Amino acid sequence: SLMDWIRLTKSGKDLTGLKGRLLEVTEEELIKHNKRDDCWICIRGLVYNVTPYMEYHPGGEDELMKAAGTDGTDLFDQVHRWVNYESMLKECLVGRIALKPAASLKEICLPVTKENRILNGILPEKKVLDDSSKEIVPSYDWFQTQDSVTVVIYTKQKDMNSELVIADIQECTLRGEIIVKDFSYLIHVELSYAVSEDMIVQI
Repeated sequence: SLMDWIRLTKSGKDLTGLKGRLLEVTEEELIKHNKRDDCWICIRGLVYNVTPYMEYHPGGEDELMKAAGTDGTDLFDQVHRWVNYESMLKECLVGRIALKPAASLKEICLPVTKENRILNGILPEKKVLDDSSKEIVPSYDWFQTQDSVTVVIYTKQKDMNSELVIADIQECTLRGEIIVKDFSYLIHVELSYAVSEDMIVQI
């Protein structure tokens, strides 16, 4: 499931097999990784090792294999244009595709690196944070499939439970309140479209 994949990406496991190194991948190198147990895909100039994602892909392994070892941007746009792949696959990033000498002037669009976004809400003063370096401000991310939108809030609070989370959605407006220790953090998200199904809170 999507949540299982998110947990795996947050586990600290090396999903690329490169121990944190980023490569400049040639087309010749990319095409070598075209098997189910060794699958790299290029999307908008960035190369991802999607091998660990195979079993979690909602469309199945066969759909991913259509782009194995190639530039899958066009195929991705046809099927998943609305998917936040940069966030979903960020732990699988191998590097960027190498420019050919003849195409050195061609611009490759790289996504702007997104730092964790701090939730709007009541935050402790800076001096309080300085005095207690262990204080962790929650951050959030989102993932979308054809049937659902998932908003994930990272608190790193081990004793988090459903009583510490209040969530409400009205048409296109999602509001949430998360209690972390002595602080209350608010999230307010305006969605592009109204949500027609019920909302579920999972801890």
